Amino acid sequence: MRTPASRRAEGALLRLRVQPRASRDEILGWQDGVLRVRVTAPPVEGAANAAVVALVARALRVAPATVHVVGGKSSRDKRVRVAGLTDADVRTRRRREEQPGQACARGRPDRCRRANPPRVKPDNSDNFLSPVWWADDRLMLVDQRLLPAEELDRAYGRWEDVADAIRTLVVRGAPAIGVAAAFGVALAARQSRATTFDALLGDLEAAIKGLAATRPTAVNLFWALERMRRVALASVGVPLDRVTARLLTEAQAIRDEDIAANRALGTHGAALVPANARILTHCNAGALATAGFGTALGVIRAAHAQGRVDRVWVDETRPVMQGSRLTAWECAREGIPHTLIADVVAASLMARGQVDLIVTGADRIATNGDTANKIGTYALAVLGRHHRVPFYVAAPFSTIDPALASGEHIPIEERDPAEVRRVGAQQTAPATSPVFNPAFDVTPAALITAIITERGVFRPPYDFA
Repeated sequence: MRTPASRRAEGALLRLRVQPRASRDEILGWQDGVLRVRVTAPPVEGAANAAVVALVARALRVAPATVHVVGGKSSRDKRVRVAGLTDADVRTRRRREEQPGQACARGRPDRCRRANPPRVKPDNSDNFLSPVWWADDRLMLVDQRLLPAEELDRAYGRWEDVADAIRTLVVRGAPAIGVAAAFGVALAARQSRATTFDALLGDLEAAIKGLAATRPTAVNLFWALERMRRVALASVGVPLDRVTARLLTEAQAIRDEDIAANRALGTHGAALVPANARILTHCNAGALATAGFGTALGVIRAAHAQGRVDRVWVDETRPVMQGSRLTAWECAREGIPHTLIADVVAASLMARGQVDLIVTGADRIATNGDTANKIGTYALAVLGRHHRVPFYVAAPFSTIDPALASGEHIPIEERDPAEVRRVGAQQTAPATSPVFNPAFDVTPAALITAIITERGVFRPPYDFA
C-alpha cells in the first residue's frame, strides 16, 4: 500500500549530488553537507531515482521504503526525505563520515560504525575499497573478522594494539599486514618518550620485534619492517620530531606504492584472461588483503573492467572462510559475476570444463618460484595441472623473498585448533579431537603457469633478479 503524501513529508531532508551515466551505482561520500553518489542511469525520473533511493538507504542503513525523492527529480541535484530519521540523526551520521578520526576518538582501539561501505580515501579516485589508512593521528583498519555481517572501522594509537590486530586477523593478507606493520612502527615513534636518538631507536626496535612476531609466513611483514628500520637508522643526527615525521611518511609511501603495484599487476594479469573467462580463486586476495585494489582479485577486477569475465568461482576457503566472507563480499560490492562454492567442488568444476584459469595470491615466494599461500592452494594447483587449467599467482614483488632458495624453507604458521572444530560459533567436532591446522601450504614452482607482479609476468624457470 502506498504511503500517504502527508506521511512521506515527515522525516529528515537531505541533499544529494548525482553523477549520472557512471560505470556502476555507488556512494562517493559526504562533502559540504551533500551526499554524493554515482548512478548508471541518466539524471531523469525513473531509473536514476530508483538507484538514488537504493544508495541513500544503503548509506544511512535504512529500508528503501523510507526514502523518497521529493525534489530535483529530473536533475543532478536532488532532495530526499527519509522517514523515521530526524535532521539531527542525519547530521550525526554525516559528521562521522566527514570526520572519521573524531568519530573514533574514544578509547584504544575504538569502534567506528559507519553508514557507507569501507571508507574511500581522498587519494582513491576510483572508489575501490581500502582496508588500511591513516586519519587524525591514528591507524584505521576495517575489522575483517566481522564481514560480511558488519562493516566496522577500528582506530589504533599504539603499536601493541596494531600487533594484536594483525595476530587476531582484524587485518590480514600479506600486503595489508606489511602496510599495517609499517604504520605500527610510526605509532611506536609517536608513543616514545625518548629524549635521545639511541633511546628512540631502542623503542623502535622493541616495536619492530613485537610486530615481527605476529605472523611468521607473510614476508611483506618483514620487508616493511626492515624498510622502516632503515629509515630510522638513516636518521641519526636528525631532530627526533623529524625522525617521527619521516617514519610516518615512509609508512604512507609503502601504502601508496602497494596500491600502485596492485594496479600495475592487475593490468599485466588481465592480458592473460581470455574472453568470457570462468576464473577460480581461493581465499581473499582482493582489496581487503592489500592497501587497495587487490592482487588475484585485482587481476579479476581489471579483466572485469575490460568485459572479459563471465564468472568467478569463489572457494569458501575453510576454516576461516575468507572466500565466502570476504571475496564474495567484494565481488558483490563491485558487481563482479560470481558463484560461491565449497572447497571440495573445485575438482568437479574442472572435470566438467567449467574453469578456464585459476588465479590466487601469495604470502611468500621463494627465488625458485615455490609459493606459500592459503591452505588449499597446492591442491588447486595439482588439480589444475591434471585438468590442463592454467594456474597463476598474483603478488607484488615485495612478496618474493630473496633469502629463500626454495619453498622448503618457508615457515608455515599453525593456527588455533578451534578454527577447525567449529564453523562460526557452531562447534562441529569434539573439543578433545586433535587438530592439525596449518594456515598455508607451498605450491611447487613446477605447477605454476606464471607469476604476475607489477614488474611483469614471470614464467618458469623463474628468475626474479
